Amino acid sequence: MRNILLFFSVYGLCLGAELPNSTFAPPTPQEEAQNQQTGHDLRIKKFFLDIPKNKDLAKEAIEKDKESREILDRFDDVIINSKPEIRAISSQDSILIHPYFTTTILLPQGSEISYVDSSGESEVIKFDQNALMFRPKKSFEIANLSILYSRDKQNYVMNILLNRYHRGKDNQLNLIVSYVDKPKLSPLEVLYTYFKENGEYPNNEFSYIKIDDIYYRIVLDDKNGYVNIGNKKYRVDNRKPY
Repeated sequence: MRNILLFFSVYGLCLGAELPNSTFAPPTPQEEAQNQQTGHDLRIKKFFLDIPKNKDLAKEAIEKDKESREILDRFDDVIINSKPEIRAISSQDSILIHPYFTTTILLPQGSEISYVDSSGESEVIKFDQNALMFRPKKSFEIANLSILYSRDKQNYVMNILLNRYHRGKDNQLNLIVSYVDKPKLSPLEVLYTYFKENGEYPNNEFSYIKIDDIYYRIVLDDKNGYVNIGNKKYRVDNRKPY
């Protein structure tokens, strides 16, 4: 009984004892600022500690952002032509392409593609009936595309020289090239038709003429021209005016 009374006496003294005023005092503005700074420093430290764990993910995000910026910087609606460029079918041709975009090649209606081979590596190479979709690797510069197809129970082979498109150097980038079953005129025939329509041969660096729904570009080129008329040299290709 005596021990019990002693216990409650001591407990009462503890309850009645005055504790320092600072024990339950609110934090001062200086202490709040210090706590906020400490928390901020801890978050920064955690951010930098987490970087090694996610370095691959961060690197991938940076690369994707860089690639997206390059696409926006190098291409816009003004230089990308998504409408079909019409060309006469032939056994050989050349097309400008870029690894950022898939190029679609359409052979004349009724054609059936059976085999496609590229001398360069590709990200996409698919074909169905008369349509072919192709996108090269990012390192692409030049390649040859061989297409084996049939039409009217006859087999044909078409070889297309693929070159990388360079903005500022080349015209619009055509995403769709559509071939039609019409004879491709020779450079001399194109120049003669231009002369008949205009009464003179081209004098500008670039001149255009549309024959049977197909555009031809006549280039006045003293260095690489292969058609000599008077003291001028010309070359002819399939390019539309833009």
